[in-house]
Amino acid sequence: MCYQKTTIYLTATNSSSILSFYSSISDETNQTNITKPKKAFIKHDYSLPNNHYRTSIQLEDQVYSDDPKDMNLLLLEECLSLKSDSTDIFHCIKKLSSEEVKVWKDSLGSIYPEFKSAHSLTSLWGSFCIAFVIYGTMNGCLSSLQHALARFHEAETLNLVFVLYFTLSFALMPLCECFFDKFHILSAESIPIGSSIFASGLLVLSLKCYETTGLFIAIPGLMALGTSILASPAMSSAGSWFNVHLGKAQSSITVGGGIGAIVMPYIFTSIANKSGISNACFFLFLLCTFFLTMAIFFVKDNHKFLIEQELTKREAVLLQQNNTKNHYSGNKKAIIKVKNIFQKYGLTQVSFILVMLSAAIAENCIGFLQLNIETILSFTGVKEANIKNYYAIMNTSGVIGRLAFGIFADYLISANILQSVGLITSVLVTTFLWIPNLLNSGTILIIVLLIQGVIFNGIYSITALCISKVSKKEDFAKRFSLLYMIESFACFPIFQFLAHQLKNSLVLSFKTINIFLIIAAVLSILVQLSYSIEQSIKKKKYI
Repeated sequence: MCYQKTTIYLTATNSSSILSFYSSISDETNQTNITKPKKAFIKHDYSLPNNHYRTSIQLEDQVYSDDPKDMNLLLLEECLSLKSDSTDIFHCIKKLSSEEVKVWKDSLGSIYPEFKSAHSLTSLWGSFCIAFVIYGTMNGCLSSLQHALARFHEAETLNLVFVLYFTLSFALMPLCECFFDKFHILSAESIPIGSSIFASGLLVLSLKCYETTGLFIAIPGLMALGTSILASPAMSSAGSWFNVHLGKAQSSITVGGGIGAIVMPYIFTSIANKSGISNACFFLFLLCTFFLTMAIFFVKDNHKFLIEQELTKREAVLLQQNNTKNHYSGNKKAIIKVKNIFQKYGLTQVSFILVMLSAAIAENCIGFLQLNIETILSFTGVKEANIKNYYAIMNTSGVIGRLAFGIFADYLISANILQSVGLITSVLVTTFLWIPNLLNSGTILIIVLLIQGVIFNGIYSITALCISKVSKKEDFAKRFSLLYMIESFACFPIFQFLAHQLKNSLVLSFKTINIFLIIAAVLSILVQLSYSIEQSIKKKKYI
């Protein structure tokens, strides 16, 4: 090893993403030239003509070694500093050998920017804006909109519209995830697409809200598709930037949905009462477009994390190819390929299956209560003028709950156990405070709504964290989308069953919801137990 002056020359055509690096090394001691071709990646401007070009990067007084690992590290640093195009770098990684993958992976390391990075905070704000729009609309505005449209549409039609909206919003998430993954469209790049579709749905709603066809096109059509595209990037971007403080980051994002659920119903109701439902929907279109535009500019992908994720995928592909080439026939290769897909989506992992079941039951029951809270409060004897105030109390306490649950899950208690404790507390509050005093609309009702708001919104905020705890980071987006697809399939039967119970008896519907929440709490405890068993089995394999 010696000190020297090194100039790296890059020569390539714009049709190739892998460039040949030639390091022309002038050793100052013996003045000899050594030329060594190396493979690496660099961004190319595709607007340029299809001609060869040459660029030189001069590195002064660098320590040079003949070790290929040192040279690869140098080239990797240059690659990262040049902000290479993500689509091209994925194609480059697909051509790496197993040795090159190891060198690049070792060079990248496992350190991600946390709160020290400005990009992590701006990306968090962008995700917050997305949550404000999609979850604020879903959990806040739709209850008020359903109540307002009851004068112009039949109840069965409105129920079908909103159930389809909830179902399709989550059912389409895995399909959108597969589409973007296939064409290497990253989280930040999918946000403009989803934002445009969602905003178009609100615009159609403002123009055709009094027509049944317009409702179906706007809400379960465009708005549901936009939600399914935006929901996963809002959470997965936080996972790429944050590691230790992931609970706080994800709960901060869900706070956006909580604030949206507080602000949007008041805005919508006040404008609808003064200027009509159509004008209220148009104002929501302007408000949501503003926030989604900020999300487009602020959400950024963590470049280092994405490269490491692709290297991990490449490593798994090479290992699989080596195994199937040496040991298996064509039929077994196909079986192994299907098994690998199931593993990525967590369908062979008991702990993740339990997370899905628990979340599907708990969040659908909570969603039913939030969607029908105005109807439930009117049944308890609360005057219509006070219903919005009680609803605001529940949503305001929910903001505190989202932050509190995220902090507790980071520092004090496991996310799954915390979810179980929250569900059991909700059951106890409903059983001992709400059911015996259904006709009381005073202090007891306020206490119940405060507690329920904290617990319900806290459970919403840590669902993503429960997925993260039992999944690899590179599989989070797939599993997140799959969980909500399963939840959407459970939405229709649970909503229909609870709606039938609510028509017959309010007390009976509460008791039914309590039974469902107890089942979800037990499943959450089983998640923790099964995951501990899975980890102990893995350790035994490597001993």
